[in-house]
Amino acid sequence: MLNTQNPFTVKKLEWDSEYFGVSSCRVDLNREINQKDFMTMMQEVRDYHFVSLNNHGNQAYNNYLIGKNTNAFLVDTNIQFIKRIKTKQETIDSLKLNFFVNNRQQRNEDILTISKEAFTISKFTNDPFLKERKGELVYYHWAKNAFKQEDKYFLKAQFNEKIYGFILFRMEEESAVIELIAVDKQQKGKHVGRNMLKYLESYLSQLSTKTLKVGTQLDNVDAINFYHSCNFKEKEKMTVYHWWE
Repeated sequence: MLNTQNPFTVKKLEWDSEYFGVSSCRVDLNREINQKDFMTMMQEVRDYHFVSLNNHGNQAYNNYLIGKNTNAFLVDTNIQFIKRIKTKQETIDSLKLNFFVNNRQQRNEDILTISKEAFTISKFTNDPFLKERKGELVYYHWAKNAFKQEDKYFLKAQFNEKIYGFILFRMEEESAVIELIAVDKQQKGKHVGRNMLKYLESYLSQLSTKTLKVGTQLDNVDAINFYHSCNFKEKEKMTVYHWWE
């Protein structure tokens, strides 16, 4: 959750540090900040080799300070979407698919294969320094690390025993947050993703969940159009910079 009380927050990224082999942290610029606060932030992160800078709301002055004071470069403009969960749900129009939701998901090779192939637009591949550190496999490990976790839920669309697509999500107060959504490349254009979202909304409505949230990259035009067609509304834009020592 965004901390608007503080102009910025710093969090060490343990997993990223281990995976990429460099000390890593994330800085959230929670609102427009001033030069003094920016210099304070720079002092706090001086011992990190890699810093991911998130400029929430795409604040123009923050973009200026980043360009003026660092050699950080833009890797992503992230768009956050939100949708209110309705009591009356749309009809799922796929008769051949079965849908399942569970946490503590056991390792599943279909999920891992889809994760390895589906995510081609990413800040992890836009950054050449991460690309050479196997940034393209981050989503594979993201899904793998969610297996067997109490607070990570998988929705799976299956035909017989074959998984055609999945949604990885978590619960957050009165909202559900989609972390990953992906469809087998052989099933593209067959409304698997749309039907997964319909089922997820129906599932969440039974839990009295109020909203469903998801984010994607500005460069991912197909995903943006997909979420608009599913009646999601844009909530926030965030620019993401990578800053290397």
